[in-house]
Amino acid sequence: MLEATAAFTVTVLIPVRNAAPTLMPMLESLKAQTFRDFIIVVVDDGSTDATMDILRAYQKDEPRLHLLKNAGRGISAALNTGLRQIDSPFVARLDADDLAMPRRLRTQVAALRHNSDWVLCGSDVERIDAIGTPRGVLTSPTTPEAIAKRLHEKNCLYHPSIMFRSEAVKRLGGYRSRFDGAEDYDLYLRLSRLWQLGSLPEALTQYRIHDGQVTADPDRRYRLIADAVLLNTLRREANLMEFQNLPADDLPLFLVSEVISALGRTKAPLKPRIARHILARCKRAGADITLAKRALVRATLAGRVFQETIKALAL
Repeated sequence: MLEATAAFTVTVLIPVRNAAPTLMPMLESLKAQTFRDFIIVVVDDGSTDATMDILRAYQKDEPRLHLLKNAGRGISAALNTGLRQIDSPFVARLDADDLAMPRRLRTQVAALRHNSDWVLCGSDVERIDAIGTPRGVLTSPTTPEAIAKRLHEKNCLYHPSIMFRSEAVKRLGGYRSRFDGAEDYDLYLRLSRLWQLGSLPEALTQYRIHDGQVTADPDRRYRLIADAVLLNTLRREANLMEFQNLPADDLPLFLVSEVISALGRTKAPLKPRIARHILARCKRAGADITLAKRALVRATLAGRVFQETIKALAL
C-alpha cells in the first residue's frame, strides 16, 4: 500500500504502455486541476519507449506522482496493481492519451459527496483528434435507472471519465483480466447489480481518438468481448455459471452458441434486438450464424415483435 494515498481524497489511476507522445499533455491537464487534494498513481504495463524516462523526469517536480510496474500483463492487471496500493476514498480513472478538464476532479468529488448512494460517477466526454482538435461530445445517461437499463444493452460510460469509491470496487475484487478490452463494462455491470451509478451531463474529460487505441482495432475484437460481457451478465442473472475464460481464436462462434442459449431462457433472456446486433457482428467476423438466426426468428415470432422478425430474416 502506498501510504501517501491515504492522505488524499482522490487518487488518479493511470495505466500506461508506450504512451510517450501524449504523456505531457495529460500530466499538465492534472496540474491544471482546480481541486488540489489528489495524488497520481501511474502503472507502467511494459513500455519499451521513453514513457518511463518522461515520467521519472516529471516526478522530480511533482512529488504527488507515484510510479508502479506491471510487466506487460494487460490493462486489468495494471489497474489492479494500482488499486492494491490505493487508500484514497475516491479513484479517478484517466488514460495516458486523454485530458482532464480543469474542473473535473472538483465536480465529480462534489457529485459523489452529494449523492451518497452512488458508487461511481461518470461524465460526458469531448472527442479530440490526435492533435487535440475537438470532434464533438459523446453523452451518457445520467440517472442510475437509465444507466442500469442501458448497460443491459451496451456500455454507456466512458472509462477515462469515471470516478469511483475505491472501497466498492475493491469489494468486488477489482477488474477481471479475462474481459480485457471491455474490462470497464464488466465492472459497471457488476457494480450496478449492488449499487447505483450516476453520470454528469457535462464534458469533464477530453477523449482522444487515434489509430493506436483499442477501439481503433479494425477487427473490433473489443466489441465482441463487450458482447461476451453482456452475455456473461445474463448468465449470472439466470443463476448459471459465469464464463471462466474466453476463447482466443473462435470467440465469434462461442458467442453465437451463447446467443442461442440465451434466447431460449425464461430467466434473464437476451432481448431479440440485442441478439440481432451481436449476431451481425459475429457474421462480419466470419462465424456461421444460421442456427442462431433461426432461434432469433422463433423468439421474435413468439414475442410477437414482428419488426424484429423482419430484421432477423435480413441477417
